[in-house]
Amino acid sequence: MWQQTRLFLAIAGLACLGCTGAAWAQPSYADLAAQSAALSAEQRLEARRLFAAGFELWQGGDCSAATLAFGQGLKLDPANPQANYYHGDCLLKLRRRDDAAEAFRRSAALGAGSTEGFKAQAALESLAKPRVFQELGDDEIRPKLIGTWEVAQRCSWGSSTDTFQIDSINADGRASIKEWGLRGTLEEFVFSGKRVNFTSTIQVLFTTNTVKHTGQLTSLTQMSGSFRQTANAETCNWTARKID
Repeated sequence: MWQQTRLFLAIAGLACLGCTGAAWAQPSYADLAAQSAALSAEQRLEARRLFAAGFELWQGGDCSAATLAFGQGLKLDPANPQANYYHGDCLLKLRRRDDAAEAFRRSAALGAGSTEGFKAQAALESLAKPRVFQELGDDEIRPKLIGTWEVAQRCSWGSSTDTFQIDSINADGRASIKEWGLRGTLEEFVFSGKRVNFTSTIQVLFTTNTVKHTGQLTSLTQMSGSFRQTANAETCNWTARKID
């Protein structure tokens, strides 16, 4: 581990020796280049210490802590291409895509021709591609669930189709619901981690059953799962698709 950290420090040091090169001439990062070029020996040593700590945390998979170390180091030496790349990699793993993209842009511009510069370019190209559903976080999915959904419920004794509308979903995943066709009342709808849970009260003959549906969002327009009318009843299935 220490040998790898020393290698990181050596690479970072070599990068600083080239601070006057063409990569530093990027207009949008000229101010960062000037700040890094003006570092005192003491400041440069402190920045390297912080980068080494961040690199070690990155190797250990602790990106929450690594971003703190890299962030503090980059306040001193903001144009370090290696630190910007590894900072960006951790930001991406924490789903902070916009912040990660900026770190990668800095690394690619200020570390042109270096290993991390090429890796940053590749990361930027990957970020530019359309994202698949599995890569989306809850905060990106929630607004896309707003609209009208058709729910099909199937048990051995029969089936039914109902509709409901999601008007909004707050940061906790709880939705504001407007109903149309449900034979009863939809009490609650909660979405979290692509898991879906909703509770309804359904009038069955002379009694009212509280039914808990559980399932999973399988795409931005489809979800499915299971439910029971009562604790001792058979397990039934439900599917839903977004129709508006």
